[in-house]
Formats: sequence, C-alpha cells, structure tokens
Amino acid sequence: MPLLTYEPSTLLIIAFCVLITEFIRRRYLLWHIPSVGFTAPLLTYLTALKFQRGSDQLIQEGYDKYKPGLFKIPLWDHWLVMATSPQLIEDIRKATDDTLSNHEAFHYFFQSKYSVGEDVLDNNYHTRVIQAQLTRQIAVTLDDVREEVVMAVAGIIAVKDGSWIRVSGVEKLIGRVIARTSNRRFVGVPLCRNKEYHKINIDFAASFVYSGKMINNFPSFMKPLVAFFYSRTKTHIHSQMKFIQPLVEERRRKQKELGINWQGKPDDLLMWLMDEAGVKGEEPTLWDLARRMCIVNFAAISTTTTSCTHALYHIAANREYVEPLRKEIEAAVAADGWTKSALLKMHKLDSFLRESQRMRGIHVLTLKRVALKPFTFSDGTTIPAGTLVACTSRALHHDNEIYSDADEFNGFRFSSLREKEGQNTKHQMVAVDREYLAFGLGRHACPGRFFAASMLQLVVAHILVTYDVEFPDGQSIPSDTFLAESCFPGEVDLLFRKRPI
Repeated sequence: MPLLTYEPSTLLIIAFCVLITEFIRRRYLLWHIPSVGFTAPLLTYLTALKFQRGSDQLIQEGYDKYKPGLFKIPLWDHWLVMATSPQLIEDIRKATDDTLSNHEAFHYFFQSKYSVGEDVLDNNYHTRVIQAQLTRQIAVTLDDVREEVVMAVAGIIAVKDGSWIRVSGVEKLIGRVIARTSNRRFVGVPLCRNKEYHKINIDFAASFVYSGKMINNFPSFMKPLVAFFYSRTKTHIHSQMKFIQPLVEERRRKQKELGINWQGKPDDLLMWLMDEAGVKGEEPTLWDLARRMCIVNFAAISTTTTSCTHALYHIAANREYVEPLRKEIEAAVAADGWTKSALLKMHKLDSFLRESQRMRGIHVLTLKRVALKPFTFSDGTTIPAGTLVACTSRALHHDNEIYSDADEFNGFRFSSLREKEGQNTKHQMVAVDREYLAFGLGRHACPGRFFAASMLQLVVAHILVTYDVEFPDGQSIPSDTFLAESCFPGEVDLLFRKRPI
C-alpha cells in the first residue's frame, strides 16, 4: 500500500483545525469563568504574548473587574484561572495534593522535565533538609554567615575616604553577595568564595527561569526541540558536578573509613543531602546531588537577590527611615551581638523588608497548582482536570480594602501592627496568611523563607550601619520588569559612601 502524502497547504489546514478544535474544547470547559484579554480563536495568542511582559497589567485588570470571584487568562497552551479573594485562596490552600498539585505546577512553569528532570520531586529530600537542618541551625551558624556578608559586601562596595562611589548593576552585584553568603552554609569555605562557582549558580538560576518561560511559548510537540537548543540548565548542573565531585568523594571515603559521624564531619547542605539521600542505604549519584544543589541555590539566590535589591531601592528613596532603622539595629547588636536574638529584636527592619516585598514582590501570582481532577471552589465554581490555577498575590497586596493606602510605601506598617496585643508574631516577615502571599501559603509555603529572611536582614542591616545609600540626582525607584509571572527589579545606579565614625 503506498504511503499517504499531503501537500504543505493541506498540512497547514490540518494544523489550523487542530488548534481551533483544541481552543474550543478548552474554552468550552471553562466557559463559565470570565476572561481577561481576547477570547476569540487565535486572538488569544495576542493576550498570551502580552502576558509575557505585561502580566501585572492583565492580572490587575482581572482583579479589579472580577474580585471576589475567579477569572481566567489565556496562555499559549492553557487557560490560567486566577483566584482573587481570601476565601478562594483558602480553598486552594486546603486542597489535597492529589486534587490540586503543587508539583505539577512546578513542572509546568519551569518545564523541569527538560531542565532538571521530572523525577526531582518524586523524592524531594532537599526540601526536608531545608525544613529541618538548614532552618534549625540558623542561630548557631549566624556568625559564619555574618562574616561572609561583611567580606562579600566590602568586595562590591569599594568605598574610600568617605567619598561617594557610583555602583551600577546593583542586582547582579547583590546576586554575588547572596551566592557567596548562601554557600557558606551550602558548601562551606573555601568553595563558597570561588567566583566561578558563584557564576555557575547564578547562571543556573537565570537559565532555570528563562528557559522555562521560553519553552512554554511553544506547543507541546515543539517543546523538546526548543529545550534542546535553548536550555543550558544541564550544562550548569554538569559544571556544578565538577566543583562538588572532590568534596563528595572525600566525604564518602572518610565515611567508609571512619564511620557515619566521623570527627570533623562537615556541617553543610551538601553533607546533609548526602546523609538524607543515603537513609535507605542508597548512595545518591553525583548528578542527583548536583541538580539539587542547583535547585536550592536557585531558590536562595533568585528570591533573596530580588528582595534585597528592592529593599535598597526603598532605602534610597525613603531616607526618613534610615536613622530609626540604624538606632534599632545598633541597640539590638549592642545588647546581643550579631545573633538570631538580635535579629528577632529588629521589628522595624523586619517590617521594612516585609513592606518592600509587599510593594514590589517577587512574583505577580503564587499558590500555582494544576488540577488533577475536577475541583469545586467554595463559591460553587468547578474547574476541570488539567486546569492551571493560581492566586493574584501582587494585586491582592495592593488592595486598599486589605491594606490602607496600599499603593503608598509605609516601612513601619507591620511593626506598628505588631505592637497590638497578641499580634507580636503574626506580622513578621516570614509569617504567611491569606492576605500576605510573598512566601506562599500552607504546607507548600517556601521552606527556605526563614533562612532567606535571616540572610536578607543580615545583608541590609550591615549595609545600613556601614554605608549611606542614595540615588544619583534625578533618579528614583525604576519600574519593575516582568517575564510572565516573575518580577525583576529595574536597573538604576546607586551611590554609596562609608558612614562617618
């Protein structure tokens, strides 16, 4: 029997019909949920294109129109359903993982199948390590982290004689500080001070985000090809392997010779991962350790760098907060030194950082999930299996019904709330609730937020008591840059000088 052949025009017609059919199918299943942007076949791709660089505008439009309900936005190959009210957010929080899957959403938005492997979350022991060892040891290891902060900041803000210096590319420089500081706890000295190692982790973080967004711009049948030519995440993982291989081999050798708790055993993330992965008697591969080290570095570097950069911009733009913050920091350090106890006393600094995240944030949406089965919200709306769902964190954080003068920066907004009876811990930076979603909510809230907050406090506190920070004449906080659901600080120079003693 001869093979069937088709003219190119016929293939185009077939492809067009497939696209239209798929669009109608998806549109019909969600017809009862209002939309933002174009809803007609093919025109939805214009809205999907706008989402890439204007997600904040689209989501704010939907929030303003449809709060307290649901609305949807077309992406390239899915509809994204957005929840706008605390009650709907609570519905998502309470949903079980076999109904609304956090892992499947991670795989979709980052296209992890092509970057780190879909199996990385099957046994997410790196999350258990972060929740347990990394968080528990914040207080006892703060001296080490503080030492790294001081040296790292001095390396990028090279001031002399009390004169002002102009620093460009602030976010990239802060990224180097965060990479070095984080890795004091991840791999220890001297590797944490290796600039090439910093670059690998910073580059992986950028590639992980950007490649996921790029791959999501194409239909499913093209994703493997796009990933092959565009994604460099696996290259960075292989580079990570080269750096940690000598450490892993030496530690395994000592463990076999001296036992599992040998004297001088490193107390860092890499060692914890090796121990946790080997609980069942299985030795983790170097590849598996390297990709998890990259993922943890991504989480630590990307979010903390963005938050720290925004905080410095807010310090430069709101000079009236500087002296009260310095007085609080210096009083706490005078009483307790640079310790966790001192950080806990810095209510105003904690509030300033939380307010900075509220105003700018890291993402325009959070609590991203994929429905594995039909799910019904408390308002009676049902979404079918396969639906992407999320919450409108940025729009919610700028809602005047939740935050008074929501579009105005109030650095001590949360420290004032903590002064009320019974509210001392509720409004800390690491606290999560239905009205503050910077770190997510519920059992899938960011597991590393306690470590990230401590690092952020240390870096910003050190800069505040060591330097004056200002914008050059005529400059102010730049507009953020958006890439799909992610938010990045705009670029602007900052002026630094050493504080007079």
